[in-house]
Amino acid sequence: MMRSENASPKKHSHCAISGVSRVVENTVKYARMISNDVRAFYVGIDENSTKEIVEKWNKWDPGIPLVVRYSPYRTIIEPIIDYVKEVKKNKNPEDFITVLIPSLKREDYGTEPCTTRQVGS
Repeated sequence: MMRSENASPKKHSHCAISGVSRVVENTVKYARMISNDVRAFYVGIDENSTKEIVEKWNKWDPGIPLVVRYSPYRTIIEPIIDYVKEVKKNKNPEDFITVLIPSLKREDYGTEPCTTRQVGS
């Protein structure tokens, strides 16, 4: 795909989701702050749970499309990588593609990695 020399690169944001929650809502808000082209991506492992997520997504209706791919082997990394490759193939080489993965921050201090603690303390 060719772009005129004066055109600036576009930014595309893709949110990998595992459900519909406040964390996903905040991730979508952030994605809209950094890009006008925002999509959500869900890796379904079975028909029933995928149908439930799609129904929740449509009920919430955040105004961005939800792309669904199935992973019969319950792996999510490969479908996400394949999706990003597909997106990249359909964009200009100068464009930026950002994949956002919502996560919860645990406030439980007992879950800190052992490497952050000093020996003997």
